[in-house]
Amino acid sequence: MLPVLRLPLLCAALFLLAACGTGATATPTAVVPATEVPTIVAAQPVNYRDLPQSKTAEGYAVLGDPAAPVTLTMFSDFL
Repeated sequence: MLPVLRLPLLCAALFLLAACGTGATATPTAVVPATEVPTIVAAQPVNYRDLPQSKTAEGYAVLGDPAAPVTLTMFSDFL
């Protein structure tokens, strides 16, 4: 680096660091009221007796209508 540029770059760096000081502090201007904590309700047990149950030709268990319509939605992002 050129000796002529060392002093101005050093001064610029010191001024930038001095600007990052902790001289100013923020004070809160509004008070946020406290809210109630939601209560957690236990999940009710699911009754699978009313759903159709069967097995595939390969021996896998099936719960529900095997002929039910299915919608597949694909999301992708190319970033």
